[in-house]
Amino acid sequence: MILRIAGINHFDPAGRQRLTDWLAFSSKKFGNPAFVGTEWDRDIFARVKSQRGEFQGLISKQWPNLSPGLLKVLTLSLAYEADSHTEVLSDVEVVWLDEGRQAQEDDIQNYARDRFAMYQRWLGGEVTERDDSVILAKMSERAIGEAGRPPSVGNERDAKFADSILRRVGKGGGDWAVVIVGKFHALTYKGAMRQLLEEKEQSCEVSPL
Repeated sequence: MILRIAGINHFDPAGRQRLTDWLAFSSKKFGNPAFVGTEWDRDIFARVKSQRGEFQGLISKQWPNLSPGLLKVLTLSLAYEADSHTEVLSDVEVVWLDEGRQAQEDDIQNYARDRFAMYQRWLGGEVTERDDSVILAKMSERAIGEAGRPPSVGNERDAKFADSILRRVGKGGGDWAVVIVGKFHALTYKGAMRQLLEEKEQSCEVSPL
């Protein structure tokens, strides 16, 4: 089974569209994947997804002149990596790579507000630009800039992701699968998820998005 890994930026509001375009292209070319692995815990994602309404309200109050299209893009950018596939693939199995993660309660409860504060820092108090693509490009640039440099060695989450993926691959069910993780997990430094997978002779194809 080939793993086609989407290396994403969690904070980039343009990431959802790139990811869905990539998923649509891949599924058209290769058929439906055996599973989609995503860097989330199922229950944490459900709690964060439920905050999208609050997130939209914060955005529309701060920037009332944003177009409806851009407002939707920004709203759906919250935890987009966990459900973008639903726009393209139906009834696909999801492997929650961060299942059981012990996140701080405040971090979960304030997820939307923290992301709004990030976007507010990037855009300022008022948006005068009317071209949605220009606004998104600016935000993407900031997201890339704040991602920093990759670590020199992987961590226990990389090992957990690799183990979960390999166990699911061992069950078969298709010729290929999707893995959606932050870009650093998809690199080849010592202990990174991708490196650990390839050390086990697992075939990986990475698409930086």
